[in-house]
Amino acid sequence: MTDSAEVKEALLKLDRQVALSQRRAEQMQQLASDIEAIRVEISSPGGQVNVSVDANGRLLDVGFTHQAFVLGPDRVRSLLLQALDEGYEEATRRSIALATDALGPDAPTVAGLRTNAERYRPQAKQEDAG
Repeated sequence: MTDSAEVKEALLKLDRQVALSQRRAEQMQQLASDIEAIRVEISSPGGQVNVSVDANGRLLDVGFTHQAFVLGPDRVRSLLLQALDEGYEEATRRSIALATDALGPDAPTVAGLRTNAERYRPQAKQEDAG
């Protein structure tokens, strides 16, 4: 192979690597956008409390039916915390599913999402809720 052929081959290889990197960056941007768009709406078992959370489990909205107002503060708190916990779990499940579909189950990003889900899980426990 001549020097010119070697240079052409090296440039072609570099072009393929750049194209692959660009596709991967676009894929990661789409994944981030898809995860950011996750919204989960959960109701308590009796429907007295309704919450909406984002992909991180942050409370976006909360609603109460008239039934909630006769339950008492401790029961409403318990139902609210339970709904938030379920919303966080569902949002986490959806985020991990999107990442797994896009990147594969063994991808470092998927492992990172799982680790962060445990690390940032809401700390209020149901038994604390009364």
